Amino acid sequence: MKKIITTLCLISALAGFSQPTWNPEICMVTVDSATASYVSVIWNKPAVTDIDSFYVYREVTVSVFSKIAAVAYTDSSVYDDIAVNVNTTSYNYKISAIDLSGIEGQQSNASNSIKLNVAFKAGYDSCWWTSFQNFSNPATGLRCVWDSSGAMAAFAPIGSTFSPTWVTWNHMNQSAADSSHYRLEAYVTNSCDPSRAIINTSRSNVKNLASPTMFINDPQQANLLVRAFPNPSNGIFNLEWNGSMQIGKIEIVDVAGQIVQSFIPEKELLKKTVDLSSNAKGFYFVRFHSAKGIISKRIVSME
Repeated sequence: MKKIITTLCLISALAGFSQPTWNPEICMVTVDSATASYVSVIWNKPAVTDIDSFYVYREVTVSVFSKIAAVAYTDSSVYDDIAVNVNTTSYNYKISAIDLSGIEGQQSNASNSIKLNVAFKAGYDSCWWTSFQNFSNPATGLRCVWDSSGAMAAFAPIGSTFSPTWVTWNHMNQSAADSSHYRLEAYVTNSCDPSRAIINTSRSNVKNLASPTMFINDPQQANLLVRAFPNPSNGIFNLEWNGSMQIGKIEIVDVAGQIVQSFIPEKELLKKTVDLSSNAKGFYFVRFHSAKGIISKRIVSME
């Protein structure tokens, strides 16, 4: 089969055929709902048999995109970009398709993540965000959601849906000491099917006035504060944290955003063993809640 494909590719090249005719578009770019710490780029696969893989590009300077990943056609049509800081800026992405001969099609139109900002004004919280640009699957409406418990676990809508052209909104009758978490949701025209779950909402980062979510891009720096090991493991994980973090609660969250375990650690102890061996295998996130913010670490439970 490899010889046949190689021969066909050679014939195609000699015949002067160039780029593939199919050029997939991004269906949605969203901040993950479970930890609000990374960006997922999602597209719908074309129903063809001659795509080998997809390239994912991120904008590194204005209008300059650099390839950051290759995703096989047989994999889920989603790429999780964990090397970004969703609390500092919005990120633009493009994708392209690669055929069985290694020929790359045209890059898609750019789509971006939403970066939300929140600041307290006199008697209200002011929310503003980057405009959501999703060329092939535009938003039909936006809505702010919040979690008034401060636990970042149960977001509920505030008010009604507003125009996708809006870039600011005010939440009235709030206090400066409020510990609520805010998130912006964009409802897109068509649902996205990355082969693991149907998605129809793009989400922003999570912002909180009292205790902002912490994101640590440097693994060595992160390990000085919190650790989860061995990782991957067979479901048994040892958690350790620095005493300066003042950890008040630890949650284990699955990829759907559901809390599967939650506990308050003993103040004298700076470690805890958790058992996920009876849960489904796959990715989970450990959320360390402290007085300084929330640190999230991804763990993998496998056979």
